Amino acid sequence: MSIEEKERIEWKKFYDMKEELWNLIAKETTEIDDSSGKLERWLCFTKNEELLKKIEDSTKKLNKQYQKASKEKVGYRNAPVILRGVENIIINSYDSYSSRKIEKGTSSAMGRILVSKITMLESFWGKSYKRNLKKYKLIEDSENNNIYMNCEDLLELANARVIQARNLTGKRYTLNVRKIGEHISKRHKYGIVIVDNERVIVQQANKEARRKHSLDIVGERVKFPFPEYLNCDLFIKEKN
Repeated sequence: MSIEEKERIEWKKFYDMKEELWNLIAKETTEIDDSSGKLERWLCFTKNEELLKKIEDSTKKLNKQYQKASKEKVGYRNAPVILRGVENIIINSYDSYSSRKIEKGTSSAMGRILVSKITMLESFWGKSYKRNLKKYKLIEDSENNNIYMNCEDLLELANARVIQARNLTGKRYTLNVRKIGEHISKRHKYGIVIVDNERVIVQQANKEARRKHSLDIVGERVKFPFPEYLNCDLFIKEKN
């Protein structure tokens, strides 16, 4: 048997164990947060000690199988967590971003970036459309109705040495968990969480105001002399 076949077998064992554990939790526990997504986030309750022990043991086995399949020292990052004696849970959600730096004279400035749509610019410029394409060094993608710029030309247009391109990747969720008799809550990742107190109070956190140093507040966005259509936010980090 080849190494690849052995690896596939170990990963299949892991996913079979994961599916069995997830099905057990779904069938035998009670959901207490109906805003959660069962594939990623799941807050549920059971006071059945035998079931909690079974989930705990199965989670340990799942972590060991993950380590065996992945050849990593850490366990499965999305494994279920049992929290006992919890009185209050506050669910927090934040916008999550990924970003990359576009810097003049480096490999990060290679490639191109979406800046507009052909139909938008044809309507905006009319008969001057073709002339302005050359003027601003724009690249047509007629098949997809897209307009691109080379990153070096984008830096020149913005009179910048460094631009940060930021993409919204989704939401990040955490839990503030306070146990019975405690006055300070602790932060936990919001994954598959099982509690043993049916009287636990679950609340959604109030939306936080944007931080004063947030890019959305203090960041200088790249300005275009034409209607833009971007798939990321573009901020000037360093000017020429």
